[in-house]
Amino acid sequence: MHSWELGQSSIFLTTPEASRLALACNDLSTFLENVVADGGFGNACQLERAKFSRGLIWLHPIVSLKDAARFAVCAHSLRLGGGATFTDQSELRSLSHILQTEAAYASRVGDVVDTFSKRFLFAWKFDLERIVDLLENRSLLEVVSDDVSFTCRHGISFALNLAVSKASFQTSELTFRFNPVKMIGECRSSVEIKTCGSIIVPDPQRSVVKLEPVFGGTRSPQSPAIIADNECDDSNPLAVDRKSSTEWLHFSRLLSIVRVHIFPISLCIAPISLRT
Repeated sequence: MHSWELGQSSIFLTTPEASRLALACNDLSTFLENVVADGGFGNACQLERAKFSRGLIWLHPIVSLKDAARFAVCAHSLRLGGGATFTDQSELRSLSHILQTEAAYASRVGDVVDTFSKRFLFAWKFDLERIVDLLENRSLLEVVSDDVSFTCRHGISFALNLAVSKASFQTSELTFRFNPVKMIGECRSSVEIKTCGSIIVPDPQRSVVKLEPVFGGTRSPQSPAIIADNECDDSNPLAVDRKSSTEWLHFSRLLSIVRVHIFPISLCIAPISLRT
């Protein structure tokens, strides 16, 4: 098989498989490096050019094997749950920046404390028509994503969604925020939930915007077990929740990494399932 044919065939391999094959074939390694330098593999399905989850790493169509490995190792060390598809290198690079920030947080609080954090990668889903109306100044109505639900042990479930808004027709600034945590069904246990995270916003640079943490649950707010502080934000607080751009791209999805803290901590030790 010629090196070009081998290289094209590698798109059907997972990234770990392609990496092992590239170690044994210099021509394939060179081919993949050149493809990434040229912008990645051409793909008829441009909206799903790469994927990542715990069970599937398929990143080499858009980034180098070295960058794919670095992302996968960091995601594994942070026990990243969920999964998403990517359209280009800039999305994955922005997500890598979020993971680096999360790794810095984990290092700061220590392994024991960070064990009780759960991180999830997923895409918030929006009604495209309503988003276009907002971006094209046909409406100032806030646009809210579909709910994303989380299920813990003992059947305890809660949901989150993300709101996008604009203050006036004259501004180019969008505001992104979590809506309050919503408990699903009846929960008689005393539970406190804290969520924080970041999103990739739809500007040409695929910039990262951090979100203000939100709290919820059934525990009395007069006796919180989870302290509200600035642990989720290592950057300029003025940059949180909002972003200006002269060229917003139309979108129906926003990639995000969300960190969840739950008290009592026994709920965080057990697996938490995600449904988007």
